[in-house]
Amino acid sequence: MNDDIRVFICTQADAELSDVLNMHETLSKIRIGEITVLTKNQAIVDGLTKENLNVILQPEKVCEYGLMGRTWAAVQQIMAAGESEPPIVMAIPTGLPKDLPLDSLRACRSVFWHEWVDMVLFGGFIYEEIDKNNPTNVKIIANREHRVVYMSRSAIPYGADIMVKDLGIRAYRTRTLQRIVSAEPTPLEVVEHIPMLRGIELGIGCYLSMLEQQ
Repeated sequence: MNDDIRVFICTQADAELSDVLNMHETLSKIRIGEITVLTKNQAIVDGLTKENLNVILQPEKVCEYGLMGRTWAAVQQIMAAGESEPPIVMAIPTGLPKDLPLDSLRACRSVFWHEWVDMVLFGGFIYEEIDKNNPTNVKIIANREHRVVYMSRSAIPYGADIMVKDLGIRAYRTRTLQRIVSAEPTPLEVVEHIPMLRGIELGIGCYLSMLEQQ
């Protein structure tokens, strides 16, 4: 098992134990890193414990911090328990499309070989106008080097036939995650209601990795 990436499955409010177990099995098969599930649901904790799987019960207050805050809280907890600081952490929410090729997540390890890359976002293509204009789909713009330059709930870039949406999966250098969660909310983050814009406004190098092929 690779020990340079620590993977956290972050359960959503409507997550079922069966869904979590299926995702855990899929990620285990691709051997991306040690996996820990983060949840506020005691039933999920009990079910995973019976399977001898790593799980952290997070209180409601921590879950209100969002994906970044939950991930950082988990990192602090495993380090307080005596584990070494993982170089890279990956946060994967439940509720992803069933046909998403999660085996492509392994590629992020080589992405971090680029010195400018401190965090990675994973995107998918959207084609329909209703999806482009849906504010729950956060759109991403990246340059030719895959560096993310902006994210918005609006349809960007304007007039594009194909846009890229944020799938909600993130990978960070651990020290980068600490820097982001320690910083105050930034102006564009507040306007767009997109926490990841904080890192971009701080000048942190963010790489866009596509999980879906055009």
